[in-house]
Amino acid sequence: MIYRVSKPVRQLLAVGLVLLVVGCVSVLAVIPLMAPESELKDSLERERKVLGRLQTIVNDRDSIRDLDQQAEAARNGGLFIEGASEAIRLASVQSQLAQIMAADGVKPRLTRGLPGRDRGDLHLVGAQVQIVAPIEKLQKVLLDIEGHQPALLVDYLQITPSPSGGGSNEDDAGALDARFDVYAVALRAKSE
Repeated sequence: MIYRVSKPVRQLLAVGLVLLVVGCVSVLAVIPLMAPESELKDSLERERKVLGRLQTIVNDRDSIRDLDQQAEAARNGGLFIEGASEAIRLASVQSQLAQIMAADGVKPRLTRGLPGRDRGDLHLVGAQVQIVAPIEKLQKVLLDIEGHQPALLVDYLQITPSPSGGGSNEDDAGALDARFDVYAVALRAKSE
């Protein structure tokens, strides 16, 4: 059985069929062309991220190089106490303290070594000192210690009136009893 369709309906079906074929062909032609574009965008974005990471690495390398130069300058600048062993460094700290106090006219009552402390790559070598002196001399000693090269750091300070401060001796009048801990910084040796 053959169906007869009027001419306008046949024309409409023909146009619809042609539009359907053209639409399918255009979709099938455009999709493969768009896929490489999106892949290229993704690839380009990944490459930008990699480039950013590499740039960060280069910048970090420059800053590390700057830090290495600063560390070398600090080593050569006399900031750190020298010595092959802990005992030598401790003796150096005590000797430098004795020189500072002798220059300021103060004689220590007690000088003893303190156990070393570690702070990262730095090692602190210290001594405890006790002196009896008027406040002016005490201030001078503390300022000279803090301004010394290699760096000496006053970590602990205890000041009390001297029991002999009210004595008859003119030098003892108004004297203070001061006890303080002084540390010098040493770079920790690889073997320590």
